[in-house]
Amino acid sequence: MRVFGRYSQYYYYVNGISPTSPRIPFYMPNLAQVDLLLGYSKKFKRVTFRTQLNMTNLLNHYSIIILPGEYTGYTPTGSDATFNTQPRALVSTNTISF
Repeated sequence: MRVFGRYSQYYYYVNGISPTSPRIPFYMPNLAQVDLLLGYSKKFKRVTFRTQLNMTNLLNHYSIIILPGEYTGYTPTGSDATFNTQPRALVSTNTISF
């Protein structure tokens, strides 16, 4: 399980760039992600068979985050959106060794 606390991603200007406009940090939300790693090994005389299954984001939980523009803040022309993590991914590995 991986847990990320609130951390500052970058700074943005609220009302565009000006000498009086404050820069505010944009904080990513808290995130908890569960990954699964399974492995099995079996030896047949001189041959060893290994298999491994890696699944990231087991619960497939992610959010869409609205990002402010660095120079324009949360204006319609400056905003963007992203996912806070990747969707579920599955990787399987099989190895035969002599």
